Amino acid sequence: MRTEILKLLTTGKELNKQITDNYSDVLSQNILETAKHSLNSDLPNKVNAFLSILNMVENGEKFTPVDSIDDAISLFENKDIQKSIDKTSENNDLTGISPLREKAFPLSEVLSNALNGMESSVQLLSAQIQLGESLKRRGGYS
Repeated sequence: MRTEILKLLTTGKELNKQITDNYSDVLSQNILETAKHSLNSDLPNKVNAFLSILNMVENGEKFTPVDSIDDAISLFENKDIQKSIDKTSENNDLTGISPLREKAFPLSEVLSNALNGMESSVQLLSAQIQLGESLKRRGGYS
């Protein structure tokens, strides 16, 4: 899971750079701000939610919150975090609760859901590139 998260984070950073470098002339300011927010706030916040789950199993603050995408990338480049991910995934004593379904979930599923949240942020960046590419072909907004 560590390598999946690392790939998502680095891909998100690369996609944001592509948006800024290649599509800032055709995408609206709102879309550009959304891309910036996804990279600078949304992804780090989702990483911090993931880390809080790991810290709960580790009984403390083994992992401090990240402040940026670069901090998150550095953290997941360290292979040692996989030990905590495995420990959390294998934990059967703690569960997560979904208020929407009023159901308890194993922590492995909670981690998987957190990963899916990170992936959705990166998919948004990818969709913004597709929009930028389409607008460039059309000559910008009509």
